[in-house]
Amino acid sequence: LGIIVGHPAMSGTGPIGGKTFETGLAIASKDFVAADAVGARVLGCDKVEHITDAERLGLGSGNIHNIDIIGVPLGEAVRIFKEKSEKGGG
Repeated sequence: LGIIVGHPAMSGTGPIGGKTFETGLAIASKDFVAADAVGARVLGCDKVEHITDAERLGLGSGNIHNIDIIGVPLGEAVRIFKEKSEKGGG
């Protein structure tokens, strides 16, 4: 089970040099690799080596195109994260 909650989220150089803010976003999946892949995409990362490696090992789905997203559409979550990170909260 993978659970990622943007409470608070951070942009910049964490864990002490970043800027924290609330997003109101949460990601949950029985496939922890898929949860990480969606979280990485929300952060603006298209490819993350450990996610690719985990998928290659058969631990879960790291391909965003093979992940069913229920609730807030991915593009909207990306927009929310970017907007909140630029404002520094909200």
